[in-house]
Order: sequence, then structure tokens, then C-alpha cells
Amino acid sequence: MTGRDEIRDMSRWYADKSAHAGSLAMTVADRLAAGDTGGAREALPAYLEARMLAEGIAGEILRLSGYRSGPAAAG
Repeated sequence: MTGRDEIRDMSRWYADKSAHAGSLAMTVADRLAAGDTGGAREALPAYLEARMLAEGIAGEILRLSGYRSGPAAAG
């Protein structure tokens, strides 16, 4: 698999994980809005795990694409 194909596949996976995290965030918000803090507390770890997965994938996409930031990138 070429780098471009790998990035494209990861991008699709990222979109899927981000959508899943968004759905879980809505679950947490709905439970909070209903006053169900216990239910929100139960749903929160799944949301946080989904966000961490999505952010990890995003970081890998940036790494594979050669993106650099910060002082090292300016020089």
C-alpha cells in the first residue's frame, strides 16, 4: 500500500471514529440534560476512548503526510 492510500484509508477510519465519538458525546449530553448524571458518568469513558482513538489516528495521518509544526518546522 502506498503512503497516499494508507493516508486515505486512515482518513476514512478517522471520519468513522469521529462520528462515533460525536454520537457518544450526544449520549452524554442527553443524559446530562435529562438530569441523569449517573448515566452520563457511565457513558463518558466510552466517549473519551473514542476521542482518544480519533486523535491518535489524526496524529498518525499528520505524521505520514510529513506535517511539521513548531520551531523545528520554521527552520
